[in-house]
Amino acid sequence: MRALLRSLAGLAVLSLSALAAAEPDPSSLLREMAWALDRTNYEGVFIHTHLGRSETMKVVHRVDSEGRITERLVSIDGSGREIIRNDDEVRCILPDRRSVFVEKRNNQNPLFANLPQYSEKLGLYYDFVSLGAEKLLHLDTRVLVIEPRDEYRYGYKLWLEQSTSLPLKTQLLGEDGGVIEQILFHSITLSDEIPVSAVEPGVDASDFTWYYERDEAPAGTETRPDVWQAADLPPGFRLEATNSEYLPDSDSPTQHIVYTDGLASVSVFVEPGSRGDGGLAPGTSHRGAAFAHTARADEHMVTAVGEVPAVTVKMIADSMRKTTRDARR
Repeated sequence: MRALLRSLAGLAVLSLSALAAAEPDPSSLLREMAWALDRTNYEGVFIHTHLGRSETMKVVHRVDSEGRITERLVSIDGSGREIIRNDDEVRCILPDRRSVFVEKRNNQNPLFANLPQYSEKLGLYYDFVSLGAEKLLHLDTRVLVIEPRDEYRYGYKLWLEQSTSLPLKTQLLGEDGGVIEQILFHSITLSDEIPVSAVEPGVDASDFTWYYERDEAPAGTETRPDVWQAADLPPGFRLEATNSEYLPDSDSPTQHIVYTDGLASVSVFVEPGSRGDGGLAPGTSHRGAAFAHTARADEHMVTAVGEVPAVTVKMIADSMRKTTRDARR
């Protein structure tokens, strides 16, 4: 009898070990998700819920035979807004305003810009918890929760389709665990190939007003703008990018600096006081998941904004200082 019990116990241990081995670790899931978002051809319709409002959008994500990516997002709720991203630029077409805004492309996917790219350092600031399998859109998904370890960042909950790791549902979670923002696919189709016509604009914008991002100083103006950096950053945040942007109605540059911990990100805009005075007043404000904090520094207006708690943007904005170019890290 004892021999039989020992055998059954051994089988139970083996079964548990097999189940553990079959369940992928969170880091693998995030790596697979990042690959799927860029390298998979898919079309779908999703509902974006934010600020208590919902917007239904269509997405077409195309990867050609050479790995070049083109993506088209279309609002199908009435405005007809389109965002088209390719290797070189991002276009935002606003039919209701008869306007097109063109910016240089960054490395972010406009639909899933805030989803994590896994790195070992993230484990210092977040806990990753796998909640097992769940059905969504009649598909099998793996549910992953990303919990912040401090008050400087928000959490996430992801439903990843099992065979591809595409995120079928994502939630941004506030400090109380409540849902601040959500993207939920209503339908999604994977394809071996998507025609070029599917990612072309659906609106003839040839007679619209076009606005182009300007990163060069107008002739006869200062070409070496001041360098700004944060003297005090929340744990884990680091400088991600910085550049100067010239608004159409100004010869003075706006500094745009981005800090990130690998998941959460904060954009900082530094404007000369004469122009910034017409914008946000000093202090903290919020719109949905995003908090903004504006402060005055050395005759400039500094605004930090991001989908992070208020304490994060306040710490960064209040510590921004103008430095010499040699002091920049």
